[in-house]
Amino acid sequence: MKYLQIFLIAICSFIGINEANAQFMYDRYSRPINTKTYIDIEGSAYLTEKWSPGEVKLVNGTTYQKDIMLKYNLLDDELYFKYDTGATMAFVEPVKEFSIIYTYTEDNLPVTKHYRNGYQDISNTTPKSYFEVIGDGKLQLIKKTSKSILETKEYNSASKIKSFQDYTRYFLVIAGKAVPVKNAKKSILTTIPDKQQQLQTFAKLNDLNFKSDADLAKLMNFYNSL
Repeated sequence: MKYLQIFLIAICSFIGINEANAQFMYDRYSRPINTKTYIDIEGSAYLTEKWSPGEVKLVNGTTYQKDIMLKYNLLDDELYFKYDTGATMAFVEPVKEFSIIYTYTEDNLPVTKHYRNGYQDISNTTPKSYFEVIGDGKLQLIKKTSKSILETKEYNSASKIKSFQDYTRYFLVIAGKAVPVKNAKKSILTTIPDKQQQLQTFAKLNDLNFKSDADLAKLMNFYNSL
């Protein structure tokens, strides 16, 4: 009985230490913030208003893969996570990349989006700006979705209406250089330096829609498999 008690105390102490370390990790790499309230603005500043599960990798290599709830502010290009107490937290250590899983409202299916920063020499962005990675490999297709606040005034009305507006740009990353493209067949295929005929055949056989990110991902995966 005595040995059993000692064993249980040791186990509890070990769990307590691990919990303390986990607490320390959050405190060390994050800070509480006061999120902005966007009063009288139609739409949302976020990818999704709901907290969504995901994964995060910091620049220092620390990775959070389980039970972390995220929210991505597209207006300010900032990633937040929800602490156990419900508080909104920001990462102190820079985030290198993250994935976020949310339910797409139109068909109620889960969608996973993966974001990464570090891209250079792209107008109106910095190396800290996050881009959605549509296709990854030797050839990358990345997408930048930004939000801005647009003010409009109805005819014969003195009041202004504010709303969030999306602005989307696509880039092919070729040999480390980001080249702007449109999500259109001619724009993408003529920008890819080689294997255009194979890509055209693949797109035709699979009836790819170049306005669909999912179909563009298939095209990139095919190219990177060649």
